[in-house]
Amino acid sequence: MLVWAFAAYQRAQPEIWDGTAAESYAGGSGTESAPYLIANGAQLAKFEQAANDGTFGLRYAALTNDIYLNDTSDRQSWDEDTAPKNQWTPIGNVTNTFRGQLDGRGYAVRSVYINLPEQEKVGLLGLFES
Repeated sequence: MLVWAFAAYQRAQPEIWDGTAAESYAGGSGTESAPYLIANGAQLAKFEQAANDGTFGLRYAALTNDIYLNDTSDRQSWDEDTAPKNQWTPIGNVTNTFRGQLDGRGYAVRSVYINLPEQEKVGLLGLFES
């Protein structure tokens, strides 16, 4: 007798960034052979802060998960008056360009919100050197 079983599948809710920066990375030392491992929004924020305040030079990082910076259930209403909880600061700025590599390894950073209408070159990465 042939029996087909179907398991109920419910997609797990992603971890949404709480707007803080982590104390440490998920691993790595920031070198090309041992990049910082970034598993969540708080670790990505730690990387952004270090790049933007100039505390390190040439650094490497790699994602180990998809990262969600905001809840997107109301994204159609996002504008300058109705912003989501977290606004992203681009990695790399005029004072401290980002030098290194951020390897997505097939993962994505999702629900990025940036509202900097007076600035040019904004995105997940701002100003960087290759």
